[in-house]
Amino acid sequence: MVASIFISYAHTDRARAEQFAALFAAAGWSVWWDREITGGSHFDKATEEAIAAAKVIVVLWSRASVASHWVRAEAAWALAKDKLLSVKIDDVDPPLPFFHVPTIDLAGWDGAGDDPPLSRFLGEIAALVGESDVAASIFISYADEDHERAEKLASRLTAVGRSVWWRGKIRRGRRFDKVTEDAIGVAKVVVVLWSHASVVSHWVRAEAAWALARDKLLPVKIDDIDLPLQFFHVPTVDLAKWNGAVDDPALSRLLGEIAAQLDGSGVRAASENSPVEDLPVATVTAQATESLAVRSLPESGSPSPSGRSRSMLAPTGFWSYTTSDDKNSRGKLSQLRALLAAELQQHIGRLPEVHIFQDVAAIPPGRDWEKQIREALEACSFMIPLITPAFLQSEWCCREVALFRAREAALGRDDLIYPIHWLDTDHTDPNFSEDCYDKEILFFLRSRQWIDFRRLRLGSLHNRESHDKLAQISIAIRGALRRARLDDT
Repeated sequence: MVASIFISYAHTDRARAEQFAALFAAAGWSVWWDREITGGSHFDKATEEAIAAAKVIVVLWSRASVASHWVRAEAAWALAKDKLLSVKIDDVDPPLPFFHVPTIDLAGWDGAGDDPPLSRFLGEIAALVGESDVAASIFISYADEDHERAEKLASRLTAVGRSVWWRGKIRRGRRFDKVTEDAIGVAKVVVVLWSHASVVSHWVRAEAAWALARDKLLPVKIDDIDLPLQFFHVPTVDLAKWNGAVDDPALSRLLGEIAAQLDGSGVRAASENSPVEDLPVATVTAQATESLAVRSLPESGSPSPSGRSRSMLAPTGFWSYTTSDDKNSRGKLSQLRALLAAELQQHIGRLPEVHIFQDVAAIPPGRDWEKQIREALEACSFMIPLITPAFLQSEWCCREVALFRAREAALGRDDLIYPIHWLDTDHTDPNFSEDCYDKEILFFLRSRQWIDFRRLRLGSLHNRESHDKLAQISIAIRGALRRARLDDT
């Protein structure tokens, strides 16, 4: 018999190997495990044929097997062929040559079918065995640092009857290997877990871009962060506060989104600009998705009963400030941005989602900062400059205003910039270069109405007066965005 799974174990662990074999058979996989190793023999013909034909070699590391020449030899062969799946069934360390191999710890497994490490183990096998045995409908993309949280979500999805591929880790010496590309290729939904770690992961961002281009993307926030710019516009489920409870409303929303996509009733429309289907995951770049992310004034919209356009500018803003002001205020500028985004969301409603771009939150370390800022400005529909002495002295802050001013003019608008007066600048001399980098920018900003936060910044931002100011800004922004909905004619 040609089996997909070969179990390598010490003879004294036969009973436990039989337990695993039964588990695999119940899952519908073919297993080779029944053999006897006799003293003085080598790999006999049957063993060699079985291990060569298997797609995955499950090595059970125990107190007995770490000392077994045969088990170690089979593990070495499997590692060389990239077929090894290392499992601990006793509290032991694998032999030194296998230290670097990711190992699943099932030493405490009591045979329960809902054990999280067991779910991870079966997911690993499903990924390695491939489409001839199990093709998962859900692919979870995540950073290695988020492995435990991915495991918790995978267990919950498995518990409600969903097939999940979530192995995620790339083995040493491999990048996007064939197994990963096969798994993401056959999946109907790609759940991307956005966290502090994953927003700077090139692999997660590539998988997300690939999924977005094929209308398979379902973003999930597991940390309180902003998504990378090219995914700002995609509806996102917020699981940042999920503690594993099965009745959590956010989890219910995620399960509903997954059901909608798997049942073919999802609301997301495929883009006519999607790349061709045969592009490998690793070659999909941000450029292929930025056109989907930039929501500027459409050329045309669906007519209303009165014949007027119903299109609108997306609620995506740009937070222009100096990091020194944020640092010296102990993060109050970042806090104010979050409060404004939340207030604006309430005034707009549940959808579309509000995003206010802030460089610290949205640009991964090591990226071309200037390029990212320019792309962000081109994608945003409104700007909030935080006016301070440091802001007016900053070359980049002045350039940001100039760039967005040009974008505003290109849209034929003069109502998309909302300066917040954070620190007193009345003493600023526009003709003194140390006070003002670009006096034309100062004159331009003074032509707009400023929202005065100079006194409010000295206390907590969680007070009635601050909230009234934020509501004032939000109502103005909402009105400006919605003015794109109806033609002036």
